[in-house]
Amino acid sequence: MKKAFDLKKHFSNGKISRAAILAGAIFVIIVLSALDGFLAYAYQYKDKAYKGVRLGGADLSGLTLEEIENKINQYKSTVEKDGIKIVSLEKTYRLLTSTASPDASAARDLIVFQPNGLAKNIYNTGKDKGIVRNLETVFSLLIAPKKFTINFEYDEKKVAETLEDFFQDEETAPQNANINIGDGNALSAIKEKEGKVFPWDKINDEIKNRLSDLSLEPVQISLETETPQIVLNDAKSAESKVSQILARLPLKAEIGDKSWEISKEILAGGLALERENKKIIISLTDKASEDFFEKIAKEIEIPALDSKFRMENGKVAEFQKSLPGLAIDRELTRQNIIESLNNPEKPAAAIVTKEVPPQYTDSEADSLGIRELVAQGKTSFAGSPKNRRINIKVAADKLNGIIIKPGEIFSTITAVGPVDGKNGYLPELVIKGNRTVPEYGGGLCQIGTTFFRVVLNAGLPVLERRNHSYRVSYYEPPVGMDATIYEPKPDFRFTNDYATPLLLQTRIEGDNLIFEFYGTKDDRTVESTEPRIYNYVKPGPKKIIETEDLKPGETKCIEKAHTGADAEFTYTVKYASGETKKETFTSHYKPWQEVCLVGKAPAKEAE
Repeated sequence: MKKAFDLKKHFSNGKISRAAILAGAIFVIIVLSALDGFLAYAYQYKDKAYKGVRLGGADLSGLTLEEIENKINQYKSTVEKDGIKIVSLEKTYRLLTSTASPDASAARDLIVFQPNGLAKNIYNTGKDKGIVRNLETVFSLLIAPKKFTINFEYDEKKVAETLEDFFQDEETAPQNANINIGDGNALSAIKEKEGKVFPWDKINDEIKNRLSDLSLEPVQISLETETPQIVLNDAKSAESKVSQILARLPLKAEIGDKSWEISKEILAGGLALERENKKIIISLTDKASEDFFEKIAKEIEIPALDSKFRMENGKVAEFQKSLPGLAIDRELTRQNIIESLNNPEKPAAAIVTKEVPPQYTDSEADSLGIRELVAQGKTSFAGSPKNRRINIKVAADKLNGIIIKPGEIFSTITAVGPVDGKNGYLPELVIKGNRTVPEYGGGLCQIGTTFFRVVLNAGLPVLERRNHSYRVSYYEPPVGMDATIYEPKPDFRFTNDYATPLLLQTRIEGDNLIFEFYGTKDDRTVESTEPRIYNYVKPGPKKIIETEDLKPGETKCIEKAHTGADAEFTYTVKYASGETKKETFTSHYKPWQEVCLVGKAPAKEAE
C-alpha cells in the first residue's frame, strides 16, 4: 500500500524537494486555470444575466438588464390588460387586476405588482459580491438554477367575492337539517342537503402560483362536495327542545327598564341548529340575529363624539366637546339570547353594551399652539354624480375640526370610517362578475387625494400612499399626485412631525374640496418637481359584459377608456436645521378599456 505524499518531509532542514515544488506548481496552475476560466466566463456574461437564473417559469439566462426589465413589464402589462383566465365546466371568466366602476375612483385593486428592483437583483446575481463569493454563486447556479418570483399584493377576499359572484349559479350551498315551525306550532324535521362549492382558498393559491411563475395558463376550477354539519337525526332529536321553547314564548332581551320580545315570528324565520360539545343547541341564523340587533340598536346605541375645533378671530375654539358613545356588544348579546333559548330557567337575555371612546379628545384649546395657516390642499370634483358628492361631504364633515397631535400617525381610513350606510355614506355601482352591484366607497378617493396634496404642501412625511388603478380626470392636472383609499386597505397615512398640533379645517366651495392645516410654522421649505409622464399604453378594445340587470338588448356603457401611463415627481423638504429629505413618488396607471353592459336574453326553456 502506497503512503500518502508527506509535504512536511520535503521541507525538512529548510530545503524544498523537487516533488514539493512540482506539487505546488501543479496546484497554482489548477487555481490559475480555474480563475482564468471563471474570468473568461464572467467576461462572457459581463452584460448579461448568468446561466441558471429564472423568474418563475421563465429562463432569463443570457438576458441583458433591459431585456429582463422588458420581460417583467411585458408580463405585468399583459395581466393588467387581459387578466388571468378562470375556467369551470360551464363558464370562463377573466380576472382583471382591478374592479371597474362608473366612478373611477371607486375601482379597487385586486392584484398590485411590486417588481421594484427585481430586474437588478436577477441581473446582479453572481456579480455583486467579492470574487470568491461570486465564483461560489456562479458555480451553484450551474448545479441548481435559482428561481426568483415577482412580488405582488393580492386581495384574497375580494378576488373570492368577485369569482363567487360570477360562478354563483354553479354552486349550491350545503344546508343543515333544520326544524320547520308550522301552524299551531306543528314541527317537522327538514332533511339536510349536500352542497357543491368551489374551494376558493385553493383557487386563490393556484392564481397566486400562476402570478409567481409569470404564467398566463388558465386556472381550471371544479366543484367540491361540502357536507352539512347537522343531519336529519340531529333535527329530530331537537324537536322536543323547540316545542319547549315555543311554549315559553315570547322570550325577552332586556337592558335596564327596556325590553324587546323574541317572538315566534323571529324564531320561525330564523331558527338554526348548531353543534356545541357534541350537543345540538337551538340558535338563530346570522340574518335573524342581525335584523334583531338593527331593530333595537336605534333605541340603544349612541355614536361617540370627537372634539372639534375651528379658528375664530385668529384663535382656536372648541365647537364640539368629546363624548364617549355606546354600542351593543353583539357577540355577547347573541350568546345570551342562545343561552336563554336553551335554558328554561332564563326567560330573559341580557343585552350587553360597551363604551365606544371618541378618537379625538383634546380640549386644551388655549395651549395647542395653533396660530396660523400652515398649508392648503385643493381638488375639484366637477362632474361628480349625486351620491359621490354626498359621500365627499359626509367624509369632509367627519374630518373637519380634528386635531393631529405631534408625532401622531394619521390614518385616513380610520378617520372617515366605518364606510357604510349607518354613517351617512351612499353606495356606488361596481362591476362584480357579470353584474353591477352597489358598494360603499365612491368619492372617498377625493378625500385621499386632497389629503395627499395638503400633506405635501405642509412638508409632512408620507407613510402610506397608493395611486389609483387608472387615471382619474377629477385629479388632473397634475398627473401622479393622487391617492386612493378603500376600506380597509389601501390607506393614506402620514405623520405630524411638527412640534405643535395641526388643526384640520375642511370645506367645500362650489366643486372644490379644500383642506387646510393650522398650526405653527417651523421654517421648513417644500419643493415638488413637475410630474414626468411616460410609458403611454393605449387601452384595449371595448369590453362587453352580459348582465341580467338590464332589459334584453339594452346597452349601458359604465366605464370610459383610459390610456395607461407612468408618472413620477420628486418631493424635497428642507428643514431649518439644514437637513434635507427627498422622496420620489411613482405612479403606474393601467390602460383600461371602455366597459359596456348589455342586457342578457333569457335562456330558452327546453322542450
